[in-house]
Amino acid sequence: GATPACLNSNCVACSPGTSQCVGNASQQCGANGSWNTPVGCSSQTCLGGLCTGQCAPNQTRCNGNGVQQCDPTTGQWGTTTACTSSTCSMGQCTGSCSPGMVQCSGNTIQTCNGGTWTNSTDCTTTSQTCSGGMCIGSCAPSQTECQSNTAYSCTASGTWGNPTNCTTNSTTCVNGVCSGQCAPGQTNCSGSTPQTCSSTGTWTNQATCMQPNPDCSGGSCTCLETTCSGQCVNTQTNTGDCGGCGNVCSVSHESSVTCTGGTCSYTCASGYADCNTANHNLGGCACPAASASSQGTVGGCCGSSCQTQHKNGVGGYYYDCIALSTYNQTQATEAATSDTAQAGSIFTGECGTAPNIQYAVFKSVDTTGSTGTCTGWVYSASGTYQGVNLAQTVGTTYASSGNCGANDCGCYCSLLTTPNWN
Repeated sequence: GATPACLNSNCVACSPGTSQCVGNASQQCGANGSWNTPVGCSSQTCLGGLCTGQCAPNQTRCNGNGVQQCDPTTGQWGTTTACTSSTCSMGQCTGSCSPGMVQCSGNTIQTCNGGTWTNSTDCTTTSQTCSGGMCIGSCAPSQTECQSNTAYSCTASGTWGNPTNCTTNSTTCVNGVCSGQCAPGQTNCSGSTPQTCSSTGTWTNQATCMQPNPDCSGGSCTCLETTCSGQCVNTQTNTGDCGGCGNVCSVSHESSVTCTGGTCSYTCASGYADCNTANHNLGGCACPAASASSQGTVGGCCGSSCQTQHKNGVGGYYYDCIALSTYNQTQATEAATSDTAQAGSIFTGECGTAPNIQYAVFKSVDTTGSTGTCTGWVYSASGTYQGVNLAQTVGTTYASSGNCGANDCGCYCSLLTTPNWN
């Protein structure tokens, strides 16, 4: 304490009006020479018994991002000490960062908040890379992409780099990675099936080669035979191009058609024949066929030509190799033979006497020509009868009804003058 004083001839603790410092408190001497209770200087410094200055001894404060400490000898703020990589808070450097600092945590920007790193922007959301506390570039770490058939990965600077040409190892770039079994545009053959490379690098089957001898070469169908109208065909077996392009085997009257060795072969439907033995590739079963006739023709052919079709005068036909409008006993007999409606036997007969006479072939159950139904075919005649030029009756027929009461039974020669058979 202070030096004792004399007051009113008495020794007292202090001289009234004086002051002293007790720690950082000011203590005044009372009128009776005794020390009053010390009063703390709070935010000041006790110097010479009085509270003075700007701050209390050892008090700290933040000045910007630096710490100032109170000088106990002056009560004034001392030099500011900057908080490096930390933040000044309540007069102390705290935390792990300074205000305004930014950094990258992975691909996320972090900012300093009260000395603590706080997540801000995730650069992945903008497909960029965090570098130096900023989102930069055009891609994010670990991202990959395809440019044509080249795979790229994102570099640390946020740019596409590290190119890999997938075509060099026959793969396809998918999502930035070389994968699959093939490269775009490549083709392949799986047996006789062409294949193309899909967008995912897998082989995709195309239409199997449809030809006589399917052959796939270089990823496409190759014709090993003959190309006809854009189709690959075997002209030795193809009925549509038998022996050559466009040679079509007929299918009009055939029960079966084959092409063997470039030649059409037919099994004709009933009633038809193939007569063009010189070239079976023409016509096919175009000839109406009859069984063996009295002319010795068999199977509907007259050499390489079709038989001639003749009317038999009663709604039917017969076939032979004789020209139309040829009238003789043989032709008349063939006409009679083809008449299935008239029962009986075939025989020859005459109507009249020379020089007015008709020659005919008859068909009747009664070979005497006297009763029943009878049909006659006139094949030769001369002279006249009842004003009719008998030569004009050649080629006509007459069929009696068998009604003897009406004088229409037995065999008669026709007096018609318009030929109706052959």
